[in-house]
Amino acid sequence: EMDIELDIHQETLQRGFCQFILDSISQIFKACMDNNIEELDRLISKLKIRISSEEKEKAGKDLLKIIMQRWLPASQSLLEMMATHLPSPAEAQKYRVELLYRGPMDDETASAIRNCDPNGPFVMYIAKIIPIKDGSRFYVSVESSPEQLQLRQSPSWDVSVYALENWL
Repeated sequence: EMDIELDIHQETLQRGFCQFILDSISQIFKACMDNNIEELDRLISKLKIRISSEEKEKAGKDLLKIIMQRWLPASQSLLEMMATHLPSPAEAQKYRVELLYRGPMDDETASAIRNCDPNGPFVMYIAKIIPIKDGSRFYVSVESSPEQLQLRQSPSWDVSVYALENWL
């Protein structure tokens, strides 16, 4: 058995995340922005980050972006987190229907949304309305299944009028 004595007057230790991640990010950021190639070479070799000589020729934010994408790839982390923590669309629709649909919750459309019924009524979620410069029309960003959009496209279909009448 080993006795460990703690000295109350010792300096507070730095947290691991701060020491190994935040400090390294700060050093890389400073070296990229100051174009300090020697320091940058030391840091990327220490962190085992591989970048090509062509990529090393870049400077500032472009170089920082390349290094950070190689060292801490956010896209992979976000995808893994979403796959792990978000419910499946079929499961989520059961409680999201109340947020997505403004009609009665006991009608055919609400039921189709809730059950992810591909044979239900055609429904689009208008995610964003963008006015064009003259203000006469809008571009509308919609979300719907690709199958439904292909089956129900029409040259006379005017989404912007629908959006103005039914969304606002």
